[in-house]
Amino acid sequence: MPGEERSSNSFVVRIWQEQAQESATTSSEWRGWIQHAFTGKARYFHSVDDMLAFIEWYTGPLGRAEQGGEKEDV
Repeated sequence: MPGEERSSNSFVVRIWQEQAQESATTSSEWRGWIQHAFTGKARYFHSVDDMLAFIEWYTGPLGRAEQGGEKEDV
């Protein structure tokens, strides 16, 4: 929970692809839903940054690679 340190957190994440029909073209977009297992609070997201912001609300800042295309283990 925010303001309370926990040694571990669990999240349920669902990601799917939606077909978006815009004028003459058909494209697809990734969508997602995340839930914090302990509190049950959940939210839909449209980007990885939105998902990570939700996680960081409970965990504090996560170590992220800034450049170079490599990802840090979190």
